Amino acid sequence: MSKNDHSHAMRFLKSLEVHCGEEVAKQFAEHYQLSKSASIKKKFEWAQEVCNYLEENYDEETAKEIRMECSCKTALLKLKKIKALYIQSGNEKAFAQSMNELEEGFTMAYENNAFYLNYPECYCPCVKK
Repeated sequence: MSKNDHSHAMRFLKSLEVHCGEEVAKQFAEHYQLSKSASIKKKFEWAQEVCNYLEENYDEETAKEIRMECSCKTALLKLKKIKALYIQSGNEKAFAQSMNELEEGFTMAYENNAFYLNYPECYCPCVKK
């Protein structure tokens, strides 16, 4: 039997536990497993299963919180650069514009007191191959 020792699976399960409880995370782990040695095809299938699971079992806001908690993290040096840019920008809309000028592979918008990142494609290594 495979195990959930792949970094994506571990992050997702931790996020699921934080937002939905330990029992929910354990049940998910039993049904949807992803090991370190998983093939590209298995990673893609697992990512699709995660998306379907979230859409079928949670409202949009809860699914968003779970996804945000388990996303790959930006490197600390890059975060420091972004924080400095935010401080220099003076306001949220100017910050979004400044981020867009960096051409980081996404566009940023600020609407209704929230930042939105728009990616031209999914960069998750479980999907992108």
